[in-house]
Amino acid sequence: MKTQRHKKFWRYALLLLLWSVSHVLVNAQTNVPYPSSLSLSGSVNLCNVNSNTDVYTSETNTGFNTAIHFRTEGRFFGLTGFQFFSFYPRITNTSTQVTEIINLQYFSVPVECGYHLYTKENFSMYVASGGLINTLFYAGDNSIGVKQGSLGKYGFGLKAGIGADIRFIFTEINYNYLLTEIYSEEVDKKSQLNCFEFSIGCRFTLSQLKKL
Repeated sequence: MKTQRHKKFWRYALLLLLWSVSHVLVNAQTNVPYPSSLSLSGSVNLCNVNSNTDVYTSETNTGFNTAIHFRTEGRFFGLTGFQFFSFYPRITNTSTQVTEIINLQYFSVPVECGYHLYTKENFSMYVASGGLINTLFYAGDNSIGVKQGSLGKYGFGLKAGIGADIRFIFTEINYNYLLTEIYSEEVDKKSQLNCFEFSIGCRFTLSQLKKL
């Protein structure tokens, strides 16, 4: 049963990515005001686990993520790609009162729609929102009982943010909320990861990439 769900998860993620890449390649033009683009970015994130459990409590801590995104052309645009998240929540086992910073690493595929709010020469401000498909692939060693097997491996989330393009540089502020419980049902049925990310990166149009 789990194997079938895993296959379906990766099938949907691959189809979403292929759709975005094909849309970018087919619609690439050099004279459109909002051209298709490829971006690379790094981010600092502030993450916490919202939890009502009596087993664990969590405090906000900093982490980082890196990403590569494809953005389609037009004032209204679609966006997808790959993101690597490394979270470091400060988690306390309430029964032992032991606190540790635990590294949780996720691989994510965002699927978003956006709109350019304001555009001037070499400058654009935009908003975007959509969903996330997440998979946990690493949980750091610790002594408080949080193990990779006790965490949800796959999950879905929501993402929304605002950003600005300044020539080929861009900066963004995004909020991510994991809808799926981070802990397994045996540990905690009401535990979601939420995260603010502050990003900066480079964005290149396809016409610019062809000239490289």
